[in-house]
Amino acid sequence: MIRTGFSHQSNGKSGLLSRSWNRVYVDFLFERDNWYFSLKPWWRVPEDNDNDDNPDIDEFLGNFELGGLYKHQQHNFSFLVRNNLRSNDNHGAVELSWSFPISKNVRGYAQWFNGYGESLIDDDAHTSSLGFGIQLTDWL
Repeated sequence: MIRTGFSHQSNGKSGLLSRSWNRVYVDFLFERDNWYFSLKPWWRVPEDNDNDDNPDIDEFLGNFELGGLYKHQQHNFSFLVRNNLRSNDNHGAVELSWSFPISKNVRGYAQWFNGYGESLIDDDAHTSSLGFGIQLTDWL
């Protein structure tokens, strides 16, 4: 499957804390047995220099995402890789996730993130985090 779209992402803040960007993307989705893959390159919509609150966001969030998911019984294992593909000033991110059943309608969720762009306010800061939560629905 091929999806195309326009994405606006904002942190909902104003003034000096405001962060947002717009991009046009194409998402190539592949499925085989219990494996699902996504290659999602994008182009950032340019903004006027006076109004751009993230002038270097593409340097840290890159130009694409490569994602994948593997389903094993009731467990889902996924990854996401992002990179700017610059040899002299390389930035990117890696995210690994696992979801598992807790009950019939509730799933547990664990996620590890390492890299740039975990949040828009700190898109240019390298972070590493581990999170846990619940899901009320399964993605697939």
